[in-house]
Amino acid sequence: NFYGEFTKCKFISNSSSNRGGCFYNRGVLKISDCSFVGNYTEGEGGVFYDKDGKGVLVNNCLFDGNYSDGRGGVFYSDFPQNTWRITNCTFTKNESPLGSILYSENSNFLEDEIYFINCILWGNNFGSDTNQIILNLADSIGVAFSNSLIDVSDCASIASGPITCGPNTLFNVDPMFLDTAGGDFRLHTCSPARDAGDNSIIDSLGLMTDLAGMPRIRGGVVDMGAYESPAFSIHTDSIEAVPCQGSPGKVWLELDTGCPPFFIANGTDTT
Repeated sequence: NFYGEFTKCKFISNSSSNRGGCFYNRGVLKISDCSFVGNYTEGEGGVFYDKDGKGVLVNNCLFDGNYSDGRGGVFYSDFPQNTWRITNCTFTKNESPLGSILYSENSNFLEDEIYFINCILWGNNFGSDTNQIILNLADSIGVAFSNSLIDVSDCASIASGPITCGPNTLFNVDPMFLDTAGGDFRLHTCSPARDAGDNSIIDSLGLMTDLAGMPRIRGGVVDMGAYESPAFSIHTDSIEAVPCQGSPGKVWLELDTGCPPFFIANGTDTT
């Protein structure tokens, strides 16, 4: 009954000749506020190999450029014995010939589910043997997405095997990362993933900050992905005072963050 917990860690360029570029799990594993970049295995699970595991919880994590020569560019699951819950994570440029994010097979437990909530899956590379992000060969395991953004045309294109897509799942919509080439996967203020998540899961898990340590739910609704974008902000740059009553004055406003169009009210007039 192994229990492992990792918080605020960076796993970079680790490798394995067989299973799991970073982890081989047979217990309960909780991972929060971690980055996994450029990890590799010749076998299964570019980051994570789960065999008879008792549950997996992953929150506020980035998975960038991980690779498996075998199956599962990020995750490989074999005979899971409890629920997986992956919340507010960003997956990009991960790759495997079979399942660029997840390869799952074998389960004796009909209640098993793998949940992706408030996640972004964008730009993951499909191998030559499958055109799907998730290859699920275990009919008793259900994969479910909600409030997530995925770069495929519809729910059925995400995975083989049982899959459901719940409310507010976005398909083939650019998440507008600030600088993908530079490894900056924060969201532009006009991103469709901004203010598009589910607050209830954030509240239930007590996720108060994002991967960068910034406050969650800054615009009223949590963002999708590992990073929270700043709320609308504007400040007064300078003011030219009115010399006397009835004369015109001037105010210069400086935008800190926000997505147009903007409306400025001056008395009863709005522009």
